[in-house]
Amino acid sequence: MGTPTVPMNPQLEQILSRPENAVCADCTNCAGIHRGIGTHITFVQSATIDEWKPEWVALADAVGNKVGNEYYE
Repeated sequence: MGTPTVPMNPQLEQILSRPENAVCADCTNCAGIHRGIGTHITFVQSATIDEWKPEWVALADAVGNKVGNEYYE
């Protein structure tokens, strides 16, 4: 049996359809590092497994992977 998924928020689905958001901002290795730091400092959300809060969707819409990666890298 695979990992259960939640129905994707239509707005999040539209955000993820943008070319700059076509792939995850963090690879599995980087996501693991984020998780290891601690959820009190940073966290990683899956677009298909986790349910997103409205403010997270709004942030993804405003920033996206391109701007986020330019800032953090």
